[in-house]
Amino acid sequence: MNRRLWLNVGLLILLAGLAWLAYEAPGLDGREDITGLTGMSPDQVTRITIRRPGKADLVFRKEDVWWMQSPVRVPARAFRIDSVLGIAGAQWRGRYDVAGLDLGKYGLDEPLATVFFDEVKIDFGGNEPLKRQRYVRMGDHVYLINDTLFYQLQASPAAYVSLTLLPPGNALTAIELPGLALVNEQGRWQATTEGVKLAPAAMDDLVQAWLHAEASQVTPFEGGSGQGEIVLRLSREPGELRLLLLQRSPELVVARRDIAMRFHFPAEQTRRLLPDDVVPAMADTQTP
Repeated sequence: MNRRLWLNVGLLILLAGLAWLAYEAPGLDGREDITGLTGMSPDQVTRITIRRPGKADLVFRKEDVWWMQSPVRVPARAFRIDSVLGIAGAQWRGRYDVAGLDLGKYGLDEPLATVFFDEVKIDFGGNEPLKRQRYVRMGDHVYLINDTLFYQLQASPAAYVSLTLLPPGNALTAIELPGLALVNEQGRWQATTEGVKLAPAAMDDLVQAWLHAEASQVTPFEGGSGQGEIVLRLSREPGELRLLLLQRSPELVVARRDIAMRFHFPAEQTRRLLPDDVVPAMADTQTP
C-alpha cells in the first residue's frame, strides 16, 4: 500500500472519529455518565399534572392509591401512572445550558407536552431521530431522553382509568341487577326481589364477581340508551355506582354516565357477573 493510500485511510478514520464524537456527545457539558433526570424517587411524588395543547389537563393525586382528579375523579390505572413516573427517573446523556439556545430549534418554544411532578416542571419538545431521543427542558437545561417516554403522555383520559370497577377499600352493601336485587343485612346477603330465591352459594358467587370485577379496557362513553341499569351500593366513596347496561354479548359493556366512561368485560367474566340462570336477558328493555 503506497503512502498516498495510507494518508487517505488515515483521514477517513479521523473523519469517522469526529463524526462519532459529534453524534455520541452532543451535551455541552461533556458528561459521559448516565444520570436520572429529576433525582426524584417515584415514592416522593404526590401529584402529577399533564398538559397538552388543545386538550384538558390530566391531574393525579396520590391518596390511598393514585386518583385522577381531572377531568374526572376516579381511581387511576397503576400501570399508566408508573409509566409516567418513569419520566422522573429517565436517564440522559449530556445536556445543554438554556442560556443562548434557540429553543425553537429543539421544539421547546411551544412544548408538545408538559408534565409536573409536584412542583418540578418538564417541557417536551422535538425529537432527535437518529438516536430516537427527545429534547426536554427542565429548569436551566435541555436534555435528551428516550423518545418513547413522550408517548406515555399522549394517552386519552380513558386510558388512565383503573380497570378495577370498584374503588379501592370498598365493600358492597347492595346490588341491583335487571330483575334481581340483593342486599347485605347484618353480614348476610338476601334476595329482596319478590318471587326470587337464591342459594347462599349462588349469591356469594355473584357478590364476589362484582366485588372483584376488572375490565379488559375502558373507553369513552358518548351517550346513548341501554338495556337496563345496574346499581352497586358501596361502603365508601362514591357511595354507589350506577352502570348503564349497554350490551351483554359478545362482551359485557357497561357505562358510568357520571364520568362518561365505558367498561368492557370479556365473555368469561360476563357469565359470572350476569349469569343467565340468575339474571334473565333484558334485550327489550331500553334505559335512556
